[in-house]
Amino acid sequence: VTLTLNVLPTFNETETATICPGDSYSFGTQTLSTTGTYVETFTSTGGCDSTVTLTLSVTAYNETDAASICPGDSYTFGTQTLTTAGTYVEIFTSTGGCDSTVTLTLSVTAYNETDAAAICPGDSYTLGTQTLTTAGTYTETFASVGGCDSIVTLTLNVLPTFNETEAATICQGDSYTFGTQTLITAGTYTETFASVDGCDSTVTLTLSVTTYNATDAASICQGDSYTLGTQTLTTAGTYTETFASVDGCDSVVTLTLAVNPVYNTTDQASICSGDSYTFGAQTLTAAGTYVESFPSANGCDSTVTLTLSEVTIDISITTNASTLTVGEAGSTYQWLNCNNSLEPIAGATTQSYTATATGNYAVEVTKTSCMDTSNCETITVIGIDELDHFDIRLFPNPTEDVLHIVWNGGVEFIEFTDTKGRLIQRIDTKSVQAFDWNLTEFSSGVYFIHLNTSEGTIVKDVVKQ
Repeated sequence: VTLTLNVLPTFNETETATICPGDSYSFGTQTLSTTGTYVETFTSTGGCDSTVTLTLSVTAYNETDAASICPGDSYTFGTQTLTTAGTYVEIFTSTGGCDSTVTLTLSVTAYNETDAAAICPGDSYTLGTQTLTTAGTYTETFASVGGCDSIVTLTLNVLPTFNETEAATICQGDSYTFGTQTLITAGTYTETFASVDGCDSTVTLTLSVTTYNATDAASICQGDSYTLGTQTLTTAGTYTETFASVDGCDSVVTLTLAVNPVYNTTDQASICSGDSYTFGAQTLTAAGTYVESFPSANGCDSTVTLTLSEVTIDISITTNASTLTVGEAGSTYQWLNCNNSLEPIAGATTQSYTATATGNYAVEVTKTSCMDTSNCETITVIGIDELDHFDIRLFPNPTEDVLHIVWNGGVEFIEFTDTKGRLIQRIDTKSVQAFDWNLTEFSSGVYFIHLNTSEGTIVKDVVKQ
């Protein structure tokens, strides 16, 4: 007997299965209801044992979804027909036979857009079915990528073409690149360029070819210096220096330099007694010699030596009978009546004044620009009755020419004044007892005769016809 023996294989297999929540799964002798991995031994067709490993899943489906529709359209979601935007929930049977919950977010979309564009003059712009060539606002309806109509509002600008002018300067012998042109001579040139917006622009260039020759003038104080380029100058003269100008070109500068002197001068001034004088930074109150430094008109220091004098006025008064004389000579005078609030006496403007009546008198003296007033002096004029023993006679009175004056006693001198107190004449009469006064050349009017004696002054008047 010949025997053919086969050894049958044992099987080790894996398997997966899915059930819905609440269902069960029979696996050999096992009834399964939860997710997990399970092993079972089975008898194969050959009568041998085989081992099967099962991976069981218990699955529930919860999903989210999104959709959009155009205005006026509807969306079918399970048993629902939707037309408005919102969030909706629907339960479906999944491919595995289990229920699944789907949450849908529905959008209802309309497209309204704005846009802007620019074209050069003469160009056109296509907006949907429109071909545009002028600036303005235009509207077009399109089908959007979602299949809905969209309205586009376009603002179209027509960019300007530029006509510009420009200027440039080069040094002699240099060149200037202007677009496609290389320029070396002065003149006006035109070139077309693409502007920043892509449109053509026309530029007109004025080109200058420059060399600089300049003249200058400066001044320094004596002892100072002046820097001209690489030169340090201390003396007056004309100098030349070459510089690089602000444009980078060489420039030749011719400088005329002046050297200003430093001044030493003298000056004189006067002040009234008690006043002050400002001399630079000094305030002077006394006569003397002073020195001060000033900047001169050209900016250089100048030294000034000032001799300051003080104007003093001698206002002392001497009296002789009825005549008052102030000590200051060669000035301007005004005699004052102290009995009448220092009222000026008309015509009493000389150094001496002969009083015609008893009273108090003062004088105001003006010398250069200074003025001072004396103290009041008392003058007593003696009347006729007190001295009638002198037997003074005047005749004829009134008179047209000669007045005869006769007296008895010692008349020392006679003074003749007008009605303003001005002295006309003074006669020494110590050795005589008569005098003839000739009034022929005098104007008609009243005159006073002052006969001065050791006892006092006798004043008489005479009328000239």
